[in-house]
Amino acid sequence: MKAVRVVRILLCAVLGLVLLPALPGHPTAAAEGPPQPAPRFAPGEILVAFEPGAMTAQSTQALLDRYTATPIRALYGSAVQVVQVPEGRELAISRALDAEAGIRYAEPNYVYSIQGVPNDPGFSGQWAYTNIRAAAAWDITTGSSTVVIAVVDTGVDTGHPDLASKLVSGWDFVSNDPLPNDENGHGTHVAGIAAAITNNGIGVAGMAWGARIMPVRALNAAGEGYASQVASAIDWARNSGAKIINLSLGGPDGAATLQDAITRAHNAGILVVAAMGNGGTATPYYPAANAHVMAVAATDQNDVRASYSNYGTHSDIAAPGGQMQLCHQATGILSTLPTYDAWLTVPNPTGCTYYKGYDTMKGTSQATPFVSGLAALMWSVDPTLTPDQVQQAIQNTATDLGTAGWDELYGHGRIDALAALDLARRATPEISPIANSDGNGDYVVEWTGVSYATSYELQEDDNSGFTSPTTVYNGAARQFTVTNKPDGYDDDDRELLESAAAQTAPVLHALIEESAAAAAEAEPGSAERKVGDLYASFMDTDRIAELGSAPLVEDLRSIAAVGDPTGVVRESARLQRAGVDPLVHLFVTADAGNPEVYIGYLHQGGLGLPDEAYYTDEEHEAAREAYVAYLQTLLDLAGPALAEAGLDLGEDAAQRVFDLETRIAAGHWDRVTARDAVKSYTRWSRAELTEGTPGWDWAAYAEGLALPDGALDHVIARQPDFLAAAAEALREVPVADWRAWLTVRLLDSSAPYLTDDFVEASFDFHGRTLTGTPENKDRWRRGVALVEGLIGEEVGKLYVERHYPPEAGERMAELIDNLMAAFRARISELEWMGEETRAKALEKLAAFRPKIGHPSRWRDYSAYSVDATDLLGNIRRGSAVELDYQVGRIGGPIDREEWMMTPQTVNAYYHPMLNEIVFPAAILQPPFFDVEADDAVNYGGIGAVIAHEVGHGFDDQGSRYAGDGSLRDWWTEQDRAAFDERAQRLIAQFDGLESRNAPGATVNGGLTVGENIGDLCGLAVSLHAYRLASDGTAPEIDGWTGDQRFFLGYAQVWQGKAREEEARRLLAIDPHAPSDLRANLARNADAFHEAFEVQEGDGMWLAPQDRVRIF
Repeated sequence: MKAVRVVRILLCAVLGLVLLPALPGHPTAAAEGPPQPAPRFAPGEILVAFEPGAMTAQSTQALLDRYTATPIRALYGSAVQVVQVPEGRELAISRALDAEAGIRYAEPNYVYSIQGVPNDPGFSGQWAYTNIRAAAAWDITTGSSTVVIAVVDTGVDTGHPDLASKLVSGWDFVSNDPLPNDENGHGTHVAGIAAAITNNGIGVAGMAWGARIMPVRALNAAGEGYASQVASAIDWARNSGAKIINLSLGGPDGAATLQDAITRAHNAGILVVAAMGNGGTATPYYPAANAHVMAVAATDQNDVRASYSNYGTHSDIAAPGGQMQLCHQATGILSTLPTYDAWLTVPNPTGCTYYKGYDTMKGTSQATPFVSGLAALMWSVDPTLTPDQVQQAIQNTATDLGTAGWDELYGHGRIDALAALDLARRATPEISPIANSDGNGDYVVEWTGVSYATSYELQEDDNSGFTSPTTVYNGAARQFTVTNKPDGYDDDDRELLESAAAQTAPVLHALIEESAAAAAEAEPGSAERKVGDLYASFMDTDRIAELGSAPLVEDLRSIAAVGDPTGVVRESARLQRAGVDPLVHLFVTADAGNPEVYIGYLHQGGLGLPDEAYYTDEEHEAAREAYVAYLQTLLDLAGPALAEAGLDLGEDAAQRVFDLETRIAAGHWDRVTARDAVKSYTRWSRAELTEGTPGWDWAAYAEGLALPDGALDHVIARQPDFLAAAAEALREVPVADWRAWLTVRLLDSSAPYLTDDFVEASFDFHGRTLTGTPENKDRWRRGVALVEGLIGEEVGKLYVERHYPPEAGERMAELIDNLMAAFRARISELEWMGEETRAKALEKLAAFRPKIGHPSRWRDYSAYSVDATDLLGNIRRGSAVELDYQVGRIGGPIDREEWMMTPQTVNAYYHPMLNEIVFPAAILQPPFFDVEADDAVNYGGIGAVIAHEVGHGFDDQGSRYAGDGSLRDWWTEQDRAAFDERAQRLIAQFDGLESRNAPGATVNGGLTVGENIGDLCGLAVSLHAYRLASDGTAPEIDGWTGDQRFFLGYAQVWQGKAREEEARRLLAIDPHAPSDLRANLARNADAFHEAFEVQEGDGMWLAPQDRVRIF
């Protein structure tokens, strides 16, 4: 037997106690609830001053109705009205009204008060708060009760009057019970520093006094515990809603168990903060030296490193830890201690006599909860921040001590609470570099602000464009000198901006986590309960492991019962209803032949690889081999479930499935053909459908999907040849092979929601092999995606309420109006378009319907039943509810208020049959759109996106639809030929281009032509609109002309990178060109060459005769 190595974790504090004259030794005051932070303005109210005589009563009411605003009363002696608005929208609505004609001003109903400090009698002795500017920070926030700090320690005095009412449920991993009482005193002291009840007239002040504490006991009465206990405590806190985990403990030995638990917490979006230790040495101390931990050193009252504080290369930050030579010294850190007698018998290494209630200690243990509390304050200001952003912001705003910049003693410096919160409350970082060339390639950059970013990229302007290598800026220094990097520096390793989607993900995470935390208290069936329970079912890995492959057994039994082609069709349809990839897809949208009603579309399916080319093309041989191996892995993992279901698939099942899919793929249309709007529209009656697919039992298909009567009376067969080929395969391929195919389709679709071995197998193939992604997404990100996929509009409602200001929609509406005017002007001037076609084009343009922000009516998910303990069942039921919703509309009138994207989706779309362009709320953020930004940047960003979507109405396929959405030809033969000639030139231009992310692989210009036309149109029209909006007199800003800023705004939208495997996969299947080539499409614009004085021989030069203009 191997020897078991036990790692002991010791406290990172030295006890020292001080008797406070103002504090009783035995506080007996009744516990009070944490005080609610005073609002900065009255909730649900704003003040509006109207211009006298500028508006009638009717126009005033109409204006207020637009903002869901209602007058309450007039202020005494003035024309100012107190107006009621939805809570949480005070700032947004007041800003929007302030810009309206007839309004003198509009503003929140701000709160004013006398200025002071907390009234806790011990506050005057808490010198640490003065050093870190906490009192001023509390004017910004005192914390939110939605933010929970887990104190993994010796427990907490759960009856302490300064702690009791702010504790959430905890656990004791020493006694293994739900009563984490403190038998040492250390945990209670740490908890009080982090978040003691404050301003309650007793005791002391806590750092984040609005936050809550989760007591998790992992150390015994002697202040010691095992790595297993600490790791268990970390995992328990992770699963119980903690946002920050405070570890004021440690030891000289690293434990992989502890690191794994910390990594899981980090991946779940939790900040782990740990004490560096009190040995006064550079020897690493764990867990502070572990990865994904913010390591905290200690300072004394004079802002110098405490003599006992450890230091070293893993030091991140410093905070007050105190310095004491004698018992009870005020130079220690004053905080809460247990109020009962039992803990006083614990041996005290200092020899001091303990006092109950409150006293001082010193140590990195005491420094650590100051950092944890500051993190809680930051999340109270901006719940969308990631743990890495919180840590970076705290470090970037720290007061630099010791050697300039980072050093081993203080890390990035001593925390500055006010500076950190001031940064957190900024909606947009204020970053303004000023370059002063000194002629030798170096220059000085001064920043007027800092942000959460770890680094920024800079390039030197050599007056011919940004051609020098990038230089990476790190840290929070206000000024430094940049020198060019050596040749060969790879500037693709970092991006200037995170994608807008990455910005949105933490916002959604916070909203869903909030729902999950409140789900237990919510009404069964309520939106909050559904969101919370669905997310919880995905995050409950213990329950998933407990179930194993058992959730598959009933479906596998159903597959085992399949005995003929009819059974194959019925079972594939039944599994499709449950969310499994089918042989034939059914989706519902407007009938292109009669766009006033819904109809079902049948689309080719049946493949496990990305498309038909993967089954035959030489370049995908490695993917084919990996796919067969992956299918075999799935079958091996499902062995127990297959056996229980009595399903014997026979020999070489994985290879037989691959051979069957190869046959199915041979019947597929390629992607270029499949996107042809005319070729992919074949309207069949039920009789024609049956006649065209001999051997396919459509009654069994309808039964499996539980379709309503008449749903297949008329359908659109998008690829009739494929349906015929699939029917032939059903007749000719042995049913045993179809059973194997049904099984792997079930396993492949279910694998991401099963045990870790299934998840890993799925990701290894779909992620690593096909896309080159080395690591799976954090589980919380996958959980958020699942919730969005099944009940996205429930999340969307929360997102809109919290994060969508109405002024963004108004600014967008103005942009759209200007862009439509520019489009009209350009269509009217097209030299190649005749008058007959031009009139129809303008008619179609006038019929465009924009949708901005969010739906006017939300989806009803009341039919969806969610069980927090049944992940796969939730997915099956959710898919069935969605399918029932879709097919229930077949034959009915079009719902023009429906959205096909959720508000939190960072994207936009054009629907040709509805002739509408849709811009969800989440795309209205940088880099696409910034309500405060220069017009040139917005027109180059979101303006080009808007015009791109409008352009889809006139691209190679969208141009085949008329203004009413019907698929009919409204072009003259001559004009269609002129359009096609220009489209072919664009196809030829992109054919053969290589992306920097996939050298040697070329673009398919025919596949990407529709999106390329959209991009070309978007660029030209948005520039035209910008010039109209600026009257051609745009100012020069920071040395950039208006046109130059426009093109830079356009370029930054397309910043991106891809791993080579993913880039190659997308070249095969994606109708969009790679992002770098989409940006460089600007070389088709004469205005680009003029703006930057591009000359022949420059990288962006394109000869005038080769430039393509369509609109």
